[in-house]
Amino acid sequence: MRRVAACLPLLLASVSVLAQPGSGAPGPDGFVAWADETVVRLDSLDPGDADPADFAFLDKALEGKRIVYLGETDHFVAERMEFRLVMIRELMKRGYRRIGMEMGLSDAKRMDRYLETGDEAWLDRVALYGYRGDMREDRDDEVPGWTDDRHPEFTRVVLDEAEWFVRQLRAINERLPEGEPRLRWFGYDLSFRPGGGYADADELLAPHAGNPLVDEIRRRMERVPGESRIEEAERLEALVAMLDGRREELVSLLGERGALDLRRSLQRMGDAFRFIDQLQGLDNFDAEAVRRALVVREQRMKHNFEEHLAEWPADEKIILLGHALHLSKDSESIDTRTFGRMWESIGTSLNRRLPGQVYGVWLLHDRGMHGVARGEPTVRRFRSPPDSVERLLARVCPILILPLGSGDPREAWLDAERVFSYSGEPARAVLARQVDCLFFVGEAHEPGVRVGDR
Repeated sequence: MRRVAACLPLLLASVSVLAQPGSGAPGPDGFVAWADETVVRLDSLDPGDADPADFAFLDKALEGKRIVYLGETDHFVAERMEFRLVMIRELMKRGYRRIGMEMGLSDAKRMDRYLETGDEAWLDRVALYGYRGDMREDRDDEVPGWTDDRHPEFTRVVLDEAEWFVRQLRAINERLPEGEPRLRWFGYDLSFRPGGGYADADELLAPHAGNPLVDEIRRRMERVPGESRIEEAERLEALVAMLDGRREELVSLLGERGALDLRRSLQRMGDAFRFIDQLQGLDNFDAEAVRRALVVREQRMKHNFEEHLAEWPADEKIILLGHALHLSKDSESIDTRTFGRMWESIGTSLNRRLPGQVYGVWLLHDRGMHGVARGEPTVRRFRSPPDSVERLLARVCPILILPLGSGDPREAWLDAERVFSYSGEPARAVLARQVDCLFFVGEAHEPGVRVGDR
């Protein structure tokens, strides 16, 4: 990746309309002209090619920022992985070492152990990446249209890509100088395939087998044949209540950290089973019912992250990965085609809780190929709407970074509600209220297509 003197030529008429006719408000051509003067032009998404000068703007932009959002508007384009790696490498130079993703607690623990040790056995036990060893055999907990594997070949490509990304992070850790803090990993979401928490809990308890309290906990952890998801959640919640009542005894055995980890493993599994039950009960896609489930999920994500945040030093610098709609700074003002106005996202909650300490970056794309989690075919061509932000950015450069907040009146075009795309669908938002920086790729590719193959 290197700075280039010119990108695609910006073709504006000799007398460009810089404001909306008769309104005095900034117009799209004015916005494009401002962007053309402002953007950081990138020649490639190859993380190993980065020119530090391209990211010098981050030094000032990140002053006082504790949390950086790396939000992707589509989970199923290959470019999201390079976007993450490019940004993580630059953020590491500025002290950011803890990475959180929308995934469950147990999976994240195993990924963190892999990043620490390089032992592939930990990566092999991540349920999000296909491991089934911790799931029940007497009940179907797959969520139709969400986790049921209707297209195994496509799913395998997506999972291989995710593992490729994690291996790149491990390689970064291996190259760190002796004593340099490594990249750490955590999960702030519910698990869509819960069960790993049982194994994690038993790992904590097994060394103390024979202790009456430990034996009682392990007995009550045993899965009951034929129990429903709600019954399992209730059993786990009752067990957590018992742990709370005998906390001093538990701490004396496991220590503060062990007691906390045990409680958290059991509680988050209970939360996950309730969420899965809420989704699996939908025979057909019901937007309002799915919306209610997603609101619950967002609330749990906020709670889970707050638990982690409370444990870390006040100067801990954190990177959050996830869908852009989760990592939005004013989500209730986003209007989506499927769900209408959004609910308060985890990103919005954090932005309000930590004013001035959050810096948001979104990855946008104009056109190309992307994967589709539900429906046929699994890979489809897409194009952003004619009046979208992406279509305007495509006039500037194929790959660019656009920091916002310049104060230039032409940038104020983003201060009104504009069309953008997420997961192949149009949405409307005041992007200046959602994010601090746009990372744009004109042409996207389906998962599995790496930089060298494009």
